[in-house]
Amino acid sequence: MATAPSYVTGASYTLASNLVTYNNNFTVSDQENSILFVAKYTNSGSITAITYDGAAMTLLGSAGTLQVYYLKSPSVGTNTLSISVSNQYGEYSVTVAQYKDCNIGDPFRGSATTNSSATTITVTSGDDDRVYYAGGHFSATAPSASSLTQRQAASANNRRCYCGDAAGASPSDTAGWTPTGARLGISLKPKGGFLPIIWL
Repeated sequence: MATAPSYVTGASYTLASNLVTYNNNFTVSDQENSILFVAKYTNSGSITAITYDGAAMTLLGSAGTLQVYYLKSPSVGTNTLSISVSNQYGEYSVTVAQYKDCNIGDPFRGSATTNSSATTITVTSGDDDRVYYAGGHFSATAPSASSLTQRQAASANNRRCYCGDAAGASPSDTAGWTPTGARLGISLKPKGGFLPIIWL
């Protein structure tokens, strides 16, 4: 049977103004088949480059000024997460999350995004998937999770970024936060397992 992906650890940061590159330490746990996710929300600007232990992360998707990047099989231990941005005067909030037991060769099943018009999104998923969600909004009101477990949250002058996850379900999973804001969801396939041996 397949082993469903699961959350391991994470962190949240707010990025200081007047810098174009930010360096923070993050510790990746020694787990099999890991994927590292970084989500960013801001009032203005975008990520121009992001690395973990020198390895470039890949843009997974965006919704407005919400961006999500990922890295398969990140280096284990405490290493530098380096984020470069296009606007040094922007107010950036960032969340980081590590998941284990992912299908590294073919990690994602379905995805969905919306920008500031809804609280929830629906993502195509399977019964053994884990659905990662990220969101962002500008408000004094903190996010309230709906049908998911919130893992991390950050706020830079009320520019809020947050992430969480829910167990996948076939054919889809629906979850999110209130109030309305930018949303991204991606279903993580399980790493797989061994077929049972049938003796004849």
